[in-house]
Amino acid sequence: MTEQMQVQLKKGALEMCVLALLARGESYAYEIASELATGVGMGEGTIYPLMRRM
Repeated sequence: MTEQMQVQLKKGALEMCVLALLARGESYAYEIASELATGVGMGEGTIYPLMRRM
């Protein structure tokens, strides 16, 4: 699988990851972004716009 495909798969799954983290309990955007940045390997520049859309 190419790197571009992996990035797109991660982006597609990020929304579900955010919802899963929120299902555990309330969190601030910074906490969610930090966990996803380390766990999924996506930068905060990708995560914050997603949360804004949600």
